[in-house]
Amino acid sequence: MMQSIYKNNIKINWDKWVDSEDDCEDDNEYKNINMDNIQENKKQVVLVTGATGQDSSYMIEMLLDKGIYEVHGTIKRNSTKEATLIRLESIENKITLHYADLTDIASLISVIQKVQPDEIYNLAAQSDVRISFDQPLYTAQATGVGVLNLLEAVRQTNS
Repeated sequence: MMQSIYKNNIKINWDKWVDSEDDCEDDNEYKNINMDNIQENKKQVVLVTGATGQDSSYMIEMLLDKGIYEVHGTIKRNSTKEATLIRLESIENKITLHYADLTDIASLISVIQKVQPDEIYNLAAQSDVRISFDQPLYTAQATGVGVLNLLEAVRQTNS
């Protein structure tokens, strides 16, 4: 199990069953445990796609509550009222929003290059039942091919 401790405001992670610093035989063992994983007060950068969705907004709130994440979210440019930011009103000053669409790989590449996330949570989709029947091709593009676009954008930006 991965364990983490803080010493002098430096987070140290290691793979070892330890309950506390007292479980280490000496201070050198404590200081030298997997020093490659040290992160000095750096928040993990997270990108959440589909930030205005119900599940995404709850996830963003949870990540912010943990206090160890710098949260970025994507929203789709849309001229309809249903894409408002009402769900994010209480936290909009704590996150950074970017325009991107899963059907547009260029927008995904641009956001990933700008944000350089440590973690990505893909919660974007076309999930409106009525629209899925009215526009089945777009629904398939957004929910199916969109995932491939996101994976390809990550692959291209990590080269």
